[in-house]
Amino acid sequence: MYKTATLVALSQIVGTNEYTLKRGFREVFGATFFGFWTELKMQNAQNLLLDDEISIGDLTITPYI
Repeated sequence: MYKTATLVALSQIVGTNEYTLKRGFREVFGATFFGFWTELKMQNAQNLLLDDEISIGDLTITPYI
């Protein structure tokens, strides 16, 4: 579901440098990029675990996260 991202690649995509991207991201979201990304993945994992239509067995063998 998710692809690995580097800050250098992301900064090139948005047309800035890595330092400016990190600083601006923290100002806007109050967290580092990877801290924010980790939190999103954890929320997604929690939602999947709470979903009655997906078994835990399915989650262990399928790359949902």
